[in-house]
Amino acid sequence: MIIESEQYRYEDHQEQERIKSKISLEFLLTGLRDRLQDTQIVEALTDSQVVNLTTAIETLLAWIQKNQFEAKTAYEDKKVEFCKKMQPILSSIRSKVPKSFNLPAPTLGEPNPEDA
Repeated sequence: MIIESEQYRYEDHQEQERIKSKISLEFLLTGLRDRLQDTQIVEALTDSQVVNLTTAIETLLAWIQKNQFEAKTAYEDKKVEFCKKMQPILSSIRSKVPKSFNLPAPTLGEPNPEDA
């Protein structure tokens, strides 16, 4: 009985970690998508940068919807790939908008609700 409960506890923990990874990725993407509605952000980018960023966000959000039960590592890998690919665009935004403008940081840590 104890061994069985330990197994369930382990499985629950694994599921919790998988869900955290998925939510962290979704949080980053939706935060960035919401910020793209702001004129300060759009004006800081070229048209092609806006299109590239929007396309990357929407593509990855669609992937998440189709792959709701992927492993934790799949979500983490997608997040790292997205952050590396979009880093030049995000750096451009940060350098051109006021410091007080809150843009979600593409980190690999836990989501921060204040960044949304």
